[in-house]
Amino acid sequence: MHGSGYLYIVVDFGILTKEKQGEFLRCEKHVLVGSFSEWQEEEFLVHMKHQKGTEKRWIYAVSFGSMEMRKEVTKKLKIPVLNIPFTADAFTVTPIVLKFFQEFFEN
Repeated sequence: MHGSGYLYIVVDFGILTKEKQGEFLRCEKHVLVGSFSEWQEEEFLVHMKHQKGTEKRWIYAVSFGSMEMRKEVTKKLKIPVLNIPFTADAFTVTPIVLKFFQEFFEN
């Protein structure tokens, strides 16, 4: 795989558990996808606060929740949080989805 011309390899570890954490932390960049939905935001915020100070290795993104909450967290924790755009078809690349991935891979 090394030297095969890939710029990025994305591995979906699913839900972050103790068993998966070692492999996850071996990666050069860490992407934590969460939600600012009322019933899920607390766990996501706990992970963000726990990683404070190591932001260069982490990318945070949310798939649900209010824009106000994302802005509030970004301002309070001084950590950017990307907003994953909704798409009804995961195989369709719209201008909004393309813009998201351009920002995502710039991080």
